Amino acid sequence: SKKTKIKVYWNAPSNAPNHVKFLVTVVEKYKIYWVKIPGPVISQPNALPFTTPEATVAPLSTLPPVSHL
Repeated sequence: SKKTKIKVYWNAPSNAPNHVKFLVTVVEKYKIYWVKIPGPVISQPNALPFTTPEATVAPLSTLPPVSHL
């Protein structure tokens, strides 16, 4: 049946990681659907805060662009 909201509960196993991200699939009709929609990062109780690694920025090349056919 049609839904506008859904609430899900997950009982984590004892060996679950400290931080988890669920991916969801939504179906509107048989041929209209979305897959691997990322949810927020969920943290286990007493886990250290989740951090993402810093992005590394490479210097731009001074060479002219190259075209390939």
